[in-house]
Amino acid sequence: MKKISRRSFLAAAGVSAAALALTACGGSSNSTAASTATSAAASTAPAGDAAAVASDPKVTLVYAEVNPLDTIVGQTGSHFKEKVEELTGGSVVVDLQASGVLGSENDVLDAILGGSTSIDISRISAFALTSYGCNKSKLLSIPSPSRTAHTSGTSPTASWHLSS
Repeated sequence: MKKISRRSFLAAAGVSAAALALTACGGSSNSTAASTATSAAASTAPAGDAAAVASDPKVTLVYAEVNPLDTIVGQTGSHFKEKVEELTGGSVVVDLQASGVLGSENDVLDAILGGSTSIDISRISAFALTSYGCNKSKLLSIPSPSRTAHTSGTSPTASWHLSS
């Protein structure tokens, strides 16, 4: 029997925890219906069909991001915006609202779950989901102790970081 490395185990556990957390959170029937309709529409038009893209209705999606654009998640949001607009030929425009201008993560989640139509997309941290009943998302925020301990004065303290 092959021995599994710690890194492989943690990677598999992280992916499993993420899938479990997302499954536990579920989704509304409206979002499922919308994604099914979008998938069906996408499958009827051949890839690269310029005529189909030209006849698509123009859609603007508001993306709420709590972090500034100069952070890694802000840059990821900008890349997402560019890719969506590129792949849809401009028929889908992403209005990226960064730096928390639409509110905190909890404000954004409250708005989305409350049926607000002012926000369509948001990147939410796993920890923010715990107050909405997704307690298993806490597993994604568990730090890993390093193999070394540092001493400060007379009491030893563990150094916490993401292990590699």
